Amino acid sequence: MVIELFVLLFLHWSGKYWSLIWELFREKPELSEEILYKLADRVERHNACFADNLEELHLAELYLFMSNRFPPGEDPKLEGEVTARHSLGELRSSILKKLVNRGTSDACIAIESLVEKLPEQRTVILWNLREARINTLKKTWQPLIPSQVIDLLQDRHRRYV
Repeated sequence: MVIELFVLLFLHWSGKYWSLIWELFREKPELSEEILYKLADRVERHNACFADNLEELHLAELYLFMSNRFPPGEDPKLEGEVTARHSLGELRSSILKKLVNRGTSDACIAIESLVEKLPEQRTVILWNLREARINTLKKTWQPLIPSQVIDLLQDRHRRYV
C-alpha cells in the first residue's frame, strides 16, 4: 500500500511532494528500491514524464541515488525478456536524458555535480554534459534583429560575437 502510494506521488505529483519522496528515499533506501522497481514497471520505456515536474537539482539527486543503488555497470544485457532490473536501468537513463534535454544552465550545473560524485561514469556524464550545453545554447540563442544586421553591414570594423 505504501509503495503504491509513493508510486502515485511520483507519477502525478512528484514536483509538489518531492521533499516527502526524497526524505523517504534517504531514510528508507530499501523501501525506495521497491518503489523504484514499481515505478520502472509503470513508466513507459524512455518516457519518464513524471520527471518533467522535477527541478534540475532533484533530477540529479534521483539519478545519483539510482546510480548508487543500481549501478549502470550491473545493468543486465537485454537477451529476450525485459526484466525489472533492465527496466530500472532504462528509467535511470531516461532521467539523465530528461536533465540533458532541459536546455537550462541549472541542468548543466546539476550534471556537472554528477561528474565528481560518480567518477566511474565520468565519460558518460561528460558526454551528456556536452549535449546539455549544446541544448542550452540552442534554447537561449537570440538572432540579431534586422537593424543590428544593417548596423554591422554599414561598419566593416564592427563584429558580432
